[in-house]
Amino acid sequence: MKEQALIAKLTQLKPELKIYQLRPLNKGLSNENYWLDSSLGPLLLKLYRSHFPLSALKAQQRLAIETTVTQPVVMWHKEEKLALFAFAPEIKQSLDLNAILSSLFEIHEFQAKEDSEILDIGKLLQEIDTTRYSFAECRLHWAVEKIASLPRDMAFCHNDLVTDNIIASSQGIKFIDFEYAGYNDVFFDLAALCCSFNLTVVQQSEMLDMYFSYKHMSTPEYATDKLRAYQIGYLLLSIQWYESRDYVELAAPLRLQLQGLAV
Repeated sequence: MKEQALIAKLTQLKPELKIYQLRPLNKGLSNENYWLDSSLGPLLLKLYRSHFPLSALKAQQRLAIETTVTQPVVMWHKEEKLALFAFAPEIKQSLDLNAILSSLFEIHEFQAKEDSEILDIGKLLQEIDTTRYSFAECRLHWAVEKIASLPRDMAFCHNDLVTDNIIASSQGIKFIDFEYAGYNDVFFDLAALCCSFNLTVVQQSEMLDMYFSYKHMSTPEYATDKLRAYQIGYLLLSIQWYESRDYVELAAPLRLQLQGLAV
């Protein structure tokens, strides 16, 4: 039985850990996730199917020590491609955008180490095969030109802000799954929030004002256009990711959302 084999492997890797129960979680598309009841309390085991995000795990470990916005990393093993995290139980409470933004700003203020990955969204968009996304070709070209022409707002970003990765816990907002975390333009994270929560144009404007108020500055004049450009980028890259893995049903609503963006 796979669960028993996993318990044996974890016991071998971390002998002081006592595991009382282990069961699979039906969450996560790119990895396998398990809940553990252990001598260290409830834990989350993540088995990585492909890329092992070592730099992101190191950053999350420090982030959990310096802030309260994510759960601690208990251990990782590069060769076995697994990691253990303290489990963050959700509470039945609607997610408050103000609280999310405040916690996200803490991530963006975090100073990660030099080995953190750097994402160039403009370059990734230029590499997209437009023949597969002809319905969005004009939006894609507009977004690429806009991103290239506007100032960059670089910081350490989460880079995967789907709603499943944002949890309301008894200790406040928690962000999970830092697999793609690294340096990027903060507008990519902000665009992800707009798309994941289907924010209206008015709500998007309020979100920008609130975010830049944390920086003690007024919202830049370019912010609205830049946010729209990164929304296009976020949606296209998400659609590409889902469809390349045959999750066509998850890409379909994003296609509709993209078609609704005017440029």
